Amino acid sequence: MLLLEQLKAKEDLCRQMERELQLLDARLDDVNDRHRQEIDRFRERLWEAHRPSVLQSGFRESQASLKALTELKSRMDDLERFGRKFYEDRLSLQDHMRCNSEDQVRLSRELVDNIRELYYAGAPDALQGLQGSEGRRSSASSWSWQRFAHVEKLAQVQDLLAKLLRLAHEVEVCAAERAHHLWVLRGEILQRDLTAARDLHSDLYTFPKLAVPRVQYKYSPPQRSFSEGVLQHLKKSEDTADTFATKGGFCRRGA
Repeated sequence: MLLLEQLKAKEDLCRQMERELQLLDARLDDVNDRHRQEIDRFRERLWEAHRPSVLQSGFRESQASLKALTELKSRMDDLERFGRKFYEDRLSLQDHMRCNSEDQVRLSRELVDNIRELYYAGAPDALQGLQGSEGRRSSASSWSWQRFAHVEKLAQVQDLLAKLLRLAHEVEVCAAERAHHLWVLRGEILQRDLTAARDLHSDLYTFPKLAVPRVQYKYSPPQRSFSEGVLQHLKKSEDTADTFATKGGFCRRGA
């Protein structure tokens, strides 16, 4: 029964570590979300700092951009440090789960071996005891009673051993499935970390292009000078007055 107690303790420990791993994944997802929000917020600040209305004051724009970039770098360093710590804690939990799963498999196999030895060693002894009691008993009633008792005990032992063997097999299968799930989870975590690192790398290298729009000013030369425009306007006014006088309006002076 000591092996069964150890197996139960290992099972409880594995379940606790699985819950801790789920909580750790939730915290890491929260940190990633905050990281995205911080990047979007600093992008917006840099965008506001480089708007055309702010481009009039070059010193103010430079100071705002430098401050935003400094805060962004500091915040990203903090997030990277937190992410590294969570990743190390998660790897440590995975190693503990793997060790406990291996111990659980070893205990299960040991339990199965012990039960098999007990089964193969106990059944012949029980049969020999049954035959010896039959030879020693002379009374028919006593012999029948002892035979029935030994048969009943042997059936109970066989039933108990069969249940223990089935339970040990189920525990061993469960431990193997947990170990397989652990390796799959490790691969998924590694893939997600690589994806997050690639996204962060992409954000860092596309950040200046999104945050600092280039404003190009195109010089278009005037089509005519100011004096030419004034003369043309006066000529149009004079032509309009002549047309009005010709159609029966007032007479121009000197006409």
